[in-house]
Amino acid sequence: LSDWGTLIRLAETNVKGGLEALQAHLKANPSLIYATIWPIRWSLLHYFAFTGNVEAMRICFIVSGSNPLGFKEDILGRTVLDVALERGDAGCVEFLLSEVMQRDWPRHMLETCTPVIYELIVKNIGNIHLFLDF
Repeated sequence: LSDWGTLIRLAETNVKGGLEALQAHLKANPSLIYATIWPIRWSLLHYFAFTGNVEAMRICFIVSGSNPLGFKEDILGRTVLDVALERGDAGCVEFLLSEVMQRDWPRHMLETCTPVIYELIVKNIGNIHLFLDF
């Protein structure tokens, strides 16, 4: 938990050098990108989607490289896409969709996103047509 507190403080965009320090911290301990916090089962991507911090999410994708992050479900069955959509953050949703399309993730890792597809279409998210063709 103390590592998450550090990561969250580093990810705050108003902290000078924070994002660079976040990237260095995650490179030194990449398992933090894949970890979840008990009992809510949020990943860092969940938290950064909740706060709308696209730059911190970008760092998670950069550090993960070709290793699939997947979109884990939290205790309520919500993926990072669900959290971003609930917040009404179209920029965050579009970023996540574009990252998924650039990655060579196993297709089964995206099955948890199926329930949110209807909401993405109804809310007219910009990149959804590309994602559906993907």
